[in-house]
Amino acid sequence: MPKVSVIIPVYSVERYIGRCVESLFGQTLDDMEFVFVDDCTPDRSMEVMREVLERYPHRKAQVREVRLDAHRGQAVGRRAGVEVATGDFVTHCDSDDYVDSDMCRALYQAAVDSGYEMVYCGIDIVQGNHRTRRTEGANWLTSPREVSQAVFAGLINGSLCRGIAARHLYDKVRHWPVGNVYEDQLILHQLLYACSTQVGYLGRTMYHYVMHVDQTTSLATREQLISYTEQHALNAAPLARFLREAKVPRARLKLVEYELTDKFRLRRLEDEPDYAALQHRIHPSLTVAKALFTRGLSWGKKREFYRIRRAIRWSKLSGRKRRAGSTSRLEPHTPLPKVTVIIPVYKVERWMAGFAEELFRQTIKEVEFLFVDDCTPDRSVEVMREVLERYPERKSQVRVIKMDGNCGLSAVRKAGVEAATGDYVIFCDPDDHLDEELYDTLARAAASSGSEMVFCDFYTERAGHMRIQSAPRHIANDPHRLVRRVGLGEVHAGLWRVLIARHLFLQVRHWPQGNISEDCVLLCQMLCACRTKIEWVYRPLYYYVLHPGQSVHPATREANLYTLGQRKMNYVALRRFLDEAHLPDSYKMLMVWQMTDKLRLALLKCEPDYVTLQRQTYPDLRLSRVLLTPDLPKGLKRRYLLMTLRVWKRALKKTNNQPCQKSR
Repeated sequence: MPKVSVIIPVYSVERYIGRCVESLFGQTLDDMEFVFVDDCTPDRSMEVMREVLERYPHRKAQVREVRLDAHRGQAVGRRAGVEVATGDFVTHCDSDDYVDSDMCRALYQAAVDSGYEMVYCGIDIVQGNHRTRRTEGANWLTSPREVSQAVFAGLINGSLCRGIAARHLYDKVRHWPVGNVYEDQLILHQLLYACSTQVGYLGRTMYHYVMHVDQTTSLATREQLISYTEQHALNAAPLARFLREAKVPRARLKLVEYELTDKFRLRRLEDEPDYAALQHRIHPSLTVAKALFTRGLSWGKKREFYRIRRAIRWSKLSGRKRRAGSTSRLEPHTPLPKVTVIIPVYKVERWMAGFAEELFRQTIKEVEFLFVDDCTPDRSVEVMREVLERYPERKSQVRVIKMDGNCGLSAVRKAGVEAATGDYVIFCDPDDHLDEELYDTLARAAASSGSEMVFCDFYTERAGHMRIQSAPRHIANDPHRLVRRVGLGEVHAGLWRVLIARHLFLQVRHWPQGNISEDCVLLCQMLCACRTKIEWVYRPLYYYVLHPGQSVHPATREANLYTLGQRKMNYVALRRFLDEAHLPDSYKMLMVWQMTDKLRLALLKCEPDYVTLQRQTYPDLRLSRVLLTPDLPKGLKRRYLLMTLRVWKRALKKTNNQPCQKSR
């Protein structure tokens, strides 16, 4: 009897299965069993697996192939693999992922030494080449019920692939899921509640979960989003039966949160004409009363669900269609404008391969990709050219400009604008992610409306968690009122989600100098020069990724002081522009900028010269003026008040420790 059985469902993974089976056949544990479940794959996935197997002759007797009678989905494939598995322990592996060579040996040895029925390890999420980020740190949970609660709460990744479980635990799984979404978590909860021992955890990251644009869990397109949500909703019924039979604590709350997740996911489609029908089709039994009277559900989720239901009802009663802001009003014969995408390149080798893949897969035809090499010391440009070889149709659309020296982001963008030949210009950062329809959607919106500026919503991604940043709908089409929102920090000023007519850059009189917050200075000037209404695409099409240690949230003292100096340089440019433009509430915009810089210094509160830095940074900004100025963000006021009180307290303590110092 083998020690560990690995179950691998196979369907349309010809491009990825080679690396997966290489990592499995190269395991240091000898006594294993590999069960490949052929889900009627239409490509050569199984042939590729057999070709790799030829290089591992000692594994041939350990490989079993199971073929389903029709394409059934990943959940059925995993169940079929479990039924034929003969190992003491069972684990799973997605055929487009890969594992460390000693994963099975380490998990099995930990289970045998401790007598545990389940052991799991750390997991990474990998996007593109060298795009790896940890989804969680060390975890000390060992109780099966506590692990289940943490998975329900989203604190632990609930993938079955990251651990092994005793074979007899699968005999107690009564509610098998369906489809390809959430099937592993539903099985995991039942295994945990059937486990009679503690759960072991190895604080090593040994499983690597690879995300592809075309995979089942991708939400890049409308069709993928709808398919994902519908399959996720199918598992609500078996989840409810399990929660009821196992008497899971706060079962009603968990089920409501599961259903709300599907409802909230569809918010990306709220500009679609069939949005109301989609919302009613997904979990029709979830009413406002059920959500409002569920104990433990946060008021934020209750309020958001009530807003969704009210918007759908108002839309149906009034018969008014929501403004799509993209392709619905564009005639088929209308020519699309040419778009120039400007990409600054400096020390982005880690992300360039995956980013270039996303960039060259864009659906837009009339486009120019302008890479501005800011004398990068690594192989960023070479990596881009290697990816370009796989897209020969894009070679004529790619240009590379090299700066004379390392000039910084603002100078790079200015050089890119001067060399651009498109009707519209947009910027892009190589360490972010793009929707495949990003530039095509924005170009169609510009062509249909004739607007000089087109915005879109975006995701903010930090440490694996994503949050949608949407527009203030009631003033989003007024450029002059939007200036105030940008200046007060209520609307993100990132230029990577704004398609801008190239002639607007000629109106920019004060180009920023620093590398941080230069977007705000440029955007405010172009909004004031805009003579048309703003067009807004109410879809999140850009993924703004915040990496640890980058300039926008530095970690060291020197990096914080560098950030402050760069923002001060751009503050001067913004002040000059506001003085010339005579905009209302311009002094409030400057105050918000000053308050933000002072609050940023709170990261240096352990430094001995913290009080001196606070007093020397914008010394004319008085607390009384901040508190008495109306219409400033209340949260910013409160944070600034608390920070000032702490500075006073520290200054008083320092004075008391030096009684001989004369007061001035």
